[in-house]
Amino acid sequence: MQFAFLAHALGIIMTIYSGNYIGLLISTLLIGLGNGCTEAACNPMIADAYEGVKMSKMLNRFHMWFPGGIVLGSLISLLMTNAGLSWQTQIWAILIPTVIYAGFFFGQAWPKAKVEAAASLGSNIKAMATPLFLFILHVWH
Repeated sequence: MQFAFLAHALGIIMTIYSGNYIGLLISTLLIGLGNGCTEAACNPMIADAYEGVKMSKMLNRFHMWFPGGIVLGSLISLLMTNAGLSWQTQIWAILIPTVIYAGFFFGQAWPKAKVEAAASLGSNIKAMATPLFLFILHVWH
């Protein structure tokens, strides 16, 4: 989540101050990496914190805010546009939820993984050498 915060914050700032296409491409890449890291960190955290139906319920609540955020962000952007605010100001507004979620995570203890191997980078890399993963990678590529 720390990397996600850094990637989101840098991506937002780079979007505002980018002077060319390459800058926008890099800023979008950073925001996408931040989104992916948020998923990669929060899904296992929720799965480790809850079990059974409660886990499914909490994962659904977590994921419902992705489209919910798009709707709310669109409405806020519409209001800001109608108020005559620039696109740069509207992009700056994205930093508000970014700082809020950083406050949720910085300094907090992360739940322990139910399966210790799931928390190991080496175990995760080893899992990438399984036949199923390699098949999916081949088909996707």
